[in-house]
Amino acid sequence: MTRLPILIYAAIAVSSYILGAIYLFSPTFMPYHAVAVGEEWNAVAEGYQVLIGALLDVAGGGWLALGLSLTALIAVPIRRGERWARYAAPLIVLAFNIPTGWATITVLTQSPASPPWYGPVGTCAAALLALLIDRPWQKSGAGPTN
Repeated sequence: MTRLPILIYAAIAVSSYILGAIYLFSPTFMPYHAVAVGEEWNAVAEGYQVLIGALLDVAGGGWLALGLSLTALIAVPIRRGERWARYAAPLIVLAFNIPTGWATITVLTQSPASPPWYGPVGTCAAALLALLIDRPWQKSGAGPTN
């Protein structure tokens, strides 16, 4: 089998670390958030800043957890070809990115903002592609590293 699924999951993990760090350590919301709410960060009431900052931290933490989960799965069980891990990786990616994509598309369709909806949608597509390439449902072979 090909190592391509591992590379796809690794790319998702790296991008998740990057997005996690951006969102977790950002002192303000993103530029598209300002467009969505119609105000720059400094014009948003302090209480809302606290709430929005906390939600950004949750999103950042989610991306970091996704990256760590994929890294742990790639490091041992996926490389060993363990079937449960080969199902778990795309499931974890989808579990985070479907609601993230839904939220992003909601902002796109219900505000004047242009959020990066293609990120979670593309990540879901990449995870499904990795699953289809990997084919863990086939009993022959031990996994993507054979």
